[in-house]
Amino acid sequence: MAQVDLWSPSARLTARELGVLRATAEGRTAQEVAEGLGLSVHTVRTHRRNAVSKLDARSTFEAVMLAVRAGLIDVMPLRMACGRAPVGGAAVDDPDGELE
Repeated sequence: MAQVDLWSPSARLTARELGVLRATAEGRTAQEVAEGLGLSVHTVRTHRRNAVSKLDARSTFEAVMLAVRAGLIDVMPLRMACGRAPVGGAAVDDPDGELE
């Protein structure tokens, strides 16, 4: 995995680029992100491509991992969005804890 100085000017992600990267990390498709943000699919893909480039990553997956490691994306909400409970917590699909 590439090493990148996430605080260098070329690596500074815009709020929109980071938002698109976060949504991608949650498993959302470009179409879903576009609909949610009121953008075209082309614009979403451009933001994603710019984030990958700024982070000097070889793929969207690598860009997401670099952002997670740098603390730009919090993995706990991602686990919740994927239907997984935090360690020791109730499942998202079981908010009352009845399955424990």
